[in-house]
Amino acid sequence: MITTILIVEDEPALRRSLERNLTKLFSEEVTLHLAGSVKQALEVCAKNAIDLIFLDINLPDGTGFDLLDQIGATDEDPETLVIITTAYEEFAIEAIRASVVDYLLKPIDPEELKAAIEKANRRISERSVDEPSAIQSEKIAVFTAERVQLVDPEEIVRAQSSSNYTTLYLTSGEKLVISRTLKDVDAKLGPRGFLRVHQSHLVNLLHIRSFEKQGIGIVILSDGSEVVVSNSYRGQLIDLLRKHSF
Repeated sequence: MITTILIVEDEPALRRSLERNLTKLFSEEVTLHLAGSVKQALEVCAKNAIDLIFLDINLPDGTGFDLLDQIGATDEDPETLVIITTAYEEFAIEAIRASVVDYLLKPIDPEELKAAIEKANRRISERSVDEPSAIQSEKIAVFTAERVQLVDPEEIVRAQSSSNYTTLYLTSGEKLVISRTLKDVDAKLGPRGFLRVHQSHLVNLLHIRSFEKQGIGIVILSDGSEVVVSNSYRGQLIDLLRKHSF
């Protein structure tokens, strides 16, 4: 449960706007702390246990990632959740590596803000549950209409959504249909090496065999399937592939 939030934003108007929206979204009492720089944020973190940070990237005395590096070295709670808030798309790869909960572009859409908070709450719920040892393994329990199946994330090649249902395509050729949105699946699989490439598609980076850049842009996966990469995700995919290129 989120009880303490830190907003790190150097623009006073944007800081106040986010503060108002968060106050409306949380029905229960939540303590909000405000900071306009890396230095101020570090001072707040040194004195308070922060559950969730809304973090701007460009700050007067550094970047939001500078703050994360320093918190990781000094904070007693390394599991503080982070939601990036920025006007720039090019920091998405660094955000993925930092395992942030979500990446919100300014101006922040209220519905996207609400969804990001729900994702943060799920992260907290998942790590607070004392699960049996079988579930503590790397496998994920997939609930279909017929059964509950334990699946290793590496066995999932891709996920494709249709309305409120998502189909998981496995390396075995099996298809598992679950009553979850792709946003829900992304929240679970995103930290495990999956990347959104389309509004309806999530792919396992381990199973990408090639990316055809010409034309509409298509990712070819290990099972031979082809997935269209939409323009909004194209740059993020290319940047990520370049990080691991020759």
